[in-house]
Amino acid sequence: QKIIARIKSVNEDNPPKIMMHEVEECNEVMTEEYDRLISLMSEVKEVQQDFLQHKDDDEEEKVSEVNINQNEVEQNIEDLQELLEVGEESSDKEMDEEAKKITKFLKFAEGEGDEEEEDKDEEMADDSEAEGEGEKEQEEEKEAKEEDKKKETKTMNQHIQEEISIMLKERGIKEEDHDSHYYERMLLANPSNSFLWIHYISQELAKKGYKDAKVLCERAVKSIDITKLKEKLNLWIAYMNLESKFGKEKEFKSIINRALKINDQKEIYLAVIDIYKRRKNYKIIEGFYIILTKKYNFHLDVWKKYVEYLFEAHNIKEDDKHPDHILLVDVELTEKIDVLSKALKILERKQQIELMRKYATEEYKYGNIEKGRTMHESIIHSY
Repeated sequence: QKIIARIKSVNEDNPPKIMMHEVEECNEVMTEEYDRLISLMSEVKEVQQDFLQHKDDDEEEKVSEVNINQNEVEQNIEDLQELLEVGEESSDKEMDEEAKKITKFLKFAEGEGDEEEEDKDEEMADDSEAEGEGEKEQEEEKEAKEEDKKKETKTMNQHIQEEISIMLKERGIKEEDHDSHYYERMLLANPSNSFLWIHYISQELAKKGYKDAKVLCERAVKSIDITKLKEKLNLWIAYMNLESKFGKEKEFKSIINRALKINDQKEIYLAVIDIYKRRKNYKIIEGFYIILTKKYNFHLDVWKKYVEYLFEAHNIKEDDKHPDHILLVDVELTEKIDVLSKALKILERKQQIELMRKYATEEYKYGNIEKGRTMHESIIHSY
């Protein structure tokens, strides 16, 4: 029963461990199961004997390989010793001949190397010349591209002006001979062209005066297409310039109010600021910038223009020799750093960097080089 239990427990991890004497000493009656166990035990014994025999053979082979390797090493050592002895006994003539052969070979190799180096130098020279020609070609291409860009950047008004001049030359009419009938015909074809309207208004102003030019301005702003935003804005800016230069202050302000209702208010405010700058009315300019920074506090271009104006105004106020110094003596200007700190609290991180760069550039522009440098360094460290 013990033997049967052991056989049943046999698996890969638990090999059979059965002794023949245990089977022989068993006093059980001879049965088929007993015979099967005896045959099984004999097979297990044969397998164990074969395994042991193969193991002994492998060990013998390993020992023989080790002996062979040792013998080879000993033979190699003896050969080396013999070679050394022969080398010591060899004549100087043989060594000289070998040395001559080696030097000849080296000289031949050096000659090839020199030729290769010369070829390389020639190739490098050709490459450098080709690079120089390539750089010249690139510069020529850049210049050609810049000229093309300049040609492309011509405004529509310039194209129209060229067409007008060509048409006049073909008909034998001089530019001085432009009359109202000519502009009326042109405006029938292009009723929303601000360039034609502005030229027409300037001619009426030169020939007939301010009142006729104002009537034409009113007609222009009413007849132009509402969807043409840029053309409409150009006309209103021209109308404001006309009133600013030739009209009364009250009429000028009424035109500003009308323009603010119809156009983009930010563009109108910026145009009004430019008009007041030309008029050197510094008392009013900063008030418009304050309005803009309240209405468009997230617009970076507004803050940039405000900072630029403050630098310019402070510089004029501090410079006694500047011709506009007297106009700014009694004007209270906001400190530049206060505007910057206020803007940095409102703007996004990317916009903050741009505004600080603008501020540092203005410092450089007006002579505060150290402040500009330290500000640029702080931008690099902080952002």
